[in-house]
Amino acid sequence: MSLTGHRVESVRVERLNRAEESLGDLDGISGGSLTWEASADLPAGGNLQLVDIGQTINYSSDRVRIWWSVVGVAEWPLGVYVLAAPTEAHTDAEVTRAIALIDKLTVIREDVITETLQIAKDANIVAAAVAQLRATGEARVSATDSSKTLTNAMTWDPGTSRLQVVNDLLAAAGYAALWTDRNGMFRVEPFVEPAQRPVVWDFTEGETSIHSPNWEYELSLWEASNKVVMTSQANDAGTVFLASVVDANPLSPTSTVSMGRTLNPIVVENVEASSQADLESQALRRLMETSNVAGKVRVSHAPVPVWFNDAVTFASGGRQMRAAVSRMSLDLRPGALVSAEWRETP
Repeated sequence: MSLTGHRVESVRVERLNRAEESLGDLDGISGGSLTWEASADLPAGGNLQLVDIGQTINYSSDRVRIWWSVVGVAEWPLGVYVLAAPTEAHTDAEVTRAIALIDKLTVIREDVITETLQIAKDANIVAAAVAQLRATGEARVSATDSSKTLTNAMTWDPGTSRLQVVNDLLAAAGYAALWTDRNGMFRVEPFVEPAQRPVVWDFTEGETSIHSPNWEYELSLWEASNKVVMTSQANDAGTVFLASVVDANPLSPTSTVSMGRTLNPIVVENVEASSQADLESQALRRLMETSNVAGKVRVSHAPVPVWFNDAVTFASGGRQMRAAVSRMSLDLRPGALVSAEWRETP
């Protein structure tokens, strides 16, 4: 896929029903924008500007998939979104609508349990999480199976969000929090350290560069943590697991090696974990989340098929690094650039 040369771009919006079957393209789109924030509870969102030409839209159940196209080269989706009722603006010439686009995770978050929920000891953790996800009526789920089971029963009170239930279970299995990919598929997958994720794009300065030569690098040492200690709930045998992870990478500016001391240690108790390895995985994930704030790059680049949390490499202005995508925003107009923020990873 060559996306480094001259571009002719276009944007289209595909209308979907609740089952995410295509209802055709939505005409009359005059603009809009999208934003993705990896650390947010609801990472994706945005808006569409639409000129009313008699389109039929069911705001209660329809969804949209946004597509970005480089004509003659490639087309890729920018996510599937739930619609909010629009704000209408009337003039003598036309009626326009501003439609809010909402992350699909909202459907899971707003489904709350109405009675005490308990998942029994020895239940398969991932299967239980997927069952809770499907209980909301959502069917498009891609899950990596696991044989891990609960060491203790887990209980949630009435009023708890179904998303909280799912994420609590996934954390106990050493999985990443529930997320949706660019095609709108719910993803249930083991957590992978940023340094172990495959690189999806190489941003290198030069004749084929697609990023702006103007960019910023921020080093926020004092916001980071370089040690996490977690203890688990006791299992039926009375065993309590203990995990202590430390950033000792000499290439990390906030590691114990670089700083010469412990920085902002994090202690978490009474964590549900199915094994010592699962607790260590949770502690490592927490460490990666808190240590990677040390280096941030803010840069603009041409749109490419990169999603939040993806790994990228960057070489520009004498600086070379590997990073994880933490934030992106994009105006839905041909020629627009992505405004991105990346977290540097060792």
